[in-house]
Amino acid sequence: MSGIALEAVRIKATDQLRGVVDQWNAIVQSIILDWTGSAWVLAPTSNPASCYREVLQGSANGKPVADSRMDLSNLQDWHDYCATNGFEFNMVRDFVSTVHETLMDIAAVGRSAKSVIDGKWGVITDQVQSTSVQHFTPRNSWGYEGTRNYYDLPHAFRVRFINRDKRWREDSRIVYDDGYDSDSATEFEELELSGITDSDHVWKDGRYHIASIRLRPDEHKFSTDFEYIIATRGQKILFTHDVINIGIAAGRIKSVAVDGGDATDITVDEALDMELGKNYGVSIRTDDDNELTEQIITNAGSQTTVTFTTPIPAANIPTAGDLFGFGELGSETIDLVIKSINPLGDFAAQLTCVDYNSALYTADSGTIPPWTSNVTIPVEISYPAVTDIVSDESAMALFPGGLLILRVQVIFGFFERRPTEVTSIEARFRPSGSEGAWLNTIANGQAPEIFLEPVEEGEVLEFQVRARTGTGDGPWGPLLIHTVIGGSTPPDEVDSVYIESGSLHWVFADPPRDFDGYILKTRGGFSVNWSDAMQVHDDIYREQSFEINKLPSGPRTFMVATIDKFGNESTSKPFVFLTVPDASTNNILETFDFKALGFPGTLTDCTIVSGDLKADSHGDLYLPIDSALYLSDGAALYLPITYKDMTYQSSLVPNYWPSEISFEITIAGNSWTMEYRTQGDSIYLPAGANIYLPIGTDPFLESPSSWRVMPVKFSATRQKYDIRISISGGSTRGVISEDIATMDVEDIVERFTDVVLSSGGSRLPITKTYRSIVYVEDIVLQSAANVASIQVVDMNATLGPLVKLLDFSGSDIGGTLNNAAVRGY
Repeated sequence: MSGIALEAVRIKATDQLRGVVDQWNAIVQSIILDWTGSAWVLAPTSNPASCYREVLQGSANGKPVADSRMDLSNLQDWHDYCATNGFEFNMVRDFVSTVHETLMDIAAVGRSAKSVIDGKWGVITDQVQSTSVQHFTPRNSWGYEGTRNYYDLPHAFRVRFINRDKRWREDSRIVYDDGYDSDSATEFEELELSGITDSDHVWKDGRYHIASIRLRPDEHKFSTDFEYIIATRGQKILFTHDVINIGIAAGRIKSVAVDGGDATDITVDEALDMELGKNYGVSIRTDDDNELTEQIITNAGSQTTVTFTTPIPAANIPTAGDLFGFGELGSETIDLVIKSINPLGDFAAQLTCVDYNSALYTADSGTIPPWTSNVTIPVEISYPAVTDIVSDESAMALFPGGLLILRVQVIFGFFERRPTEVTSIEARFRPSGSEGAWLNTIANGQAPEIFLEPVEEGEVLEFQVRARTGTGDGPWGPLLIHTVIGGSTPPDEVDSVYIESGSLHWVFADPPRDFDGYILKTRGGFSVNWSDAMQVHDDIYREQSFEINKLPSGPRTFMVATIDKFGNESTSKPFVFLTVPDASTNNILETFDFKALGFPGTLTDCTIVSGDLKADSHGDLYLPIDSALYLSDGAALYLPITYKDMTYQSSLVPNYWPSEISFEITIAGNSWTMEYRTQGDSIYLPAGANIYLPIGTDPFLESPSSWRVMPVKFSATRQKYDIRISISGGSTRGVISEDIATMDVEDIVERFTDVVLSSGGSRLPITKTYRSIVYVEDIVLQSAANVASIQVVDMNATLGPLVKLLDFSGSDIGGTLNNAAVRGY
């Protein structure tokens, strides 16, 4: 007979065995269709998937199911799962049972349940799932019901089973909960596992049952429309719901802001409440059923537009209408597994779900973690929720005289409304982590902010805020931690720098509260380097313009930094390139050609070569780094030559004063500066107690001034001037090939009207002091018919120029000059 195994036994009768043999034991195994990984073949097997198929299609079934109604792909996957985990179904079915009951017993051994999906027989397996197939929120569901089971979990299960290792006799194994063993366990419950004959399998299933009780205490029921169709029993879904505080809010996206193809912001149709000090995220179900979970920037308060911390790439960008859940980061949703689906009609259904937890599937190999609800505690409206904390210069208190006091500005709000009975807002603070006394401060009940003071820069504070009413004090808000920024923040840069009417100008429209002024620097050439540039003033500069002729001539880079009262300079220093024209000279009194004089003075790391002053080279005959094995340029035959920073310092004492000093210089190099300083000509000792000069050979008493940037031209008086030229080193050699100082004076012009000249000539009545008179000009003579010419006899700078009027015969005659002018210096 097909499908029946027969065995013939011959027994010799003895005095102990006569008649009929009523008991006979044998170890047997079904020969049925078994999955090899590539095909179904007849073979001895106990795999639950093979047994499951045999029940549906084998000879014992009066109405076997055709292959077309079998989900063979599903059974093949289940076969592999059971084989990997060592799950087998071994049972003698010597009792009346239905196909349904038999299938359920077999499926349970492989952690599965019977299912018929799309008319095909298969199973639903409780196993690890990497993706969720649907997201349900109050926006696409209704009628939520929740049930929590409170189990009195025993210390261990005493599991009864048929043990194949003990000649197939009934046995039991104790499966302990975490923290218990044979010495400590006192509370036991019986558990019977049918179809399992392996002790290790019993241990795995016992631990699975313990983990299920602990990690699945809740049952969730809700109704939904046709959206349930894409989700089937046993699949993982996401769930957000305000009734049980899973997430904070849910809604749909109204619009998406895009920058460069990536999504940066979303605007939603639901207010999203955020608190300072917490991280938030959104879980978005896109129109192609992909689920995105993205962190957003915390913007304390109630918001409808939020910004992603990292833009979403164009390939995954959400669109208007997409469903979302919002909550604290990592708690926007919970994972559920659909336990059952009950159709309601009109394409609606009620879903019953239980918690999904990946730890359930590793309980047989590790510790079962404690169950967590993933509930988000909603923002309480009974305390002021802090939305921002400010402790930089903008929060400082400014007193008369510019005195600044550090403090912390705490900005808060009430998420729905501010209770009318609030009479004041109170804050308390102290150093973070300390057990010291709290410092308290009070603001009025309608204030949007409260200040914490006194505080110190860099101090780490912990603080709380609460509302007070006439009938009592509200609860303290959450403990927040903040580090006082104080005056450590650099000021912003100036808005712009420009040139107008011979001066440099800059705009700084919104200076901070602790703003002090500007730092101005310049360097030769068109390159920006703040560190080696020369400051062009002594103290903090507080004007918003600077005359160009106060800079050295030639190509220049001019830079501006803002500075605050704490000495912080702006990080960025806006700049402008310009070419400062050479000084114009009027009446040259004296020149000093330092090159022609052999560059007198102090030469540092430079040498006169062919008349020019040139920087010395480092002259290294070895590698710049002792450990280096190769030249910096592998193709080079020699080491690269670099040059030292060079400095040339000279001095001059003008023989004429007052006068204007300017320089004609020609310099090559990476970067250079030219500076000067003065020596005083005071006739008094610097201190009344000093009876001797500081230096016996020094003709002047005052100490040198600080070094200043050399302008195009400066006014000289009777004193000594030190001149310093510095050229930075590097691959370009510093060279000074021209260095000429010129002293000149401005013109002195004096004008005269109606000057009467006598016969023999008269001198123009000068009233100013001249070193020399150069011109008599702008002469006007009216109504003098006999005058043929005007003769300037001399240019006496003391008495005044002698002027004569001559007739046509050359004779000297008198007359009147209507206008005349003298130009000299």
